[in-house]
Amino acid sequence: MLYFLIMGMMKGAVFALAGWGFSIILGILGIVNFNHGIFFVLGGYLTAALFALGLPPWLSILCGSVLVGIYAVGVQRLLISRVMSQSHMMVLVLTLGVAIVSREVMGFFFGHDERFLVVSGISDRTFSFFGYIFPALDVIMLLVSVSVFFSLLLSFQPYRRRSYASNHW
Repeated sequence: MLYFLIMGMMKGAVFALAGWGFSIILGILGIVNFNHGIFFVLGGYLTAALFALGLPPWLSILCGSVLVGIYAVGVQRLLISRVMSQSHMMVLVLTLGVAIVSREVMGFFFGHDERFLVVSGISDRTFSFFGYIFPALDVIMLLVSVSVFFSLLLSFQPYRRRSYASNHW
């Protein structure tokens, strides 16, 4: 039972990262952006493609993230910012349409099959906790997720205090 609990936390850490990004977009911009999941998938595809081209795994992840960030900023500046003032429904429909088109374009270029990024020296490594064996990549993702959580918590702390004080005075 403890094994499944820890493994569930490790697998859930990836979804938590995506969920926090979605929550921040909704909280700051006040819009529901269906492209968020597409950005996540595109980052994975770009990372796999860059790795297949011969880049080292960590550089592939970094370059894939930067490329997705550029794409996301482009979608925001060229499309979403133009309709944000009209209505939330317009933004919702726009982001859903862009997500569908993006998914199909990715399917055209990368195919619709799953890809696994095999990182030599890490993908085959394991860690042992409490007598159970866990994949190293899952442990790393849990650690990254926990560190992102605490950095977000600390970075948004001043805004929480201001928001609380302004609502109660």
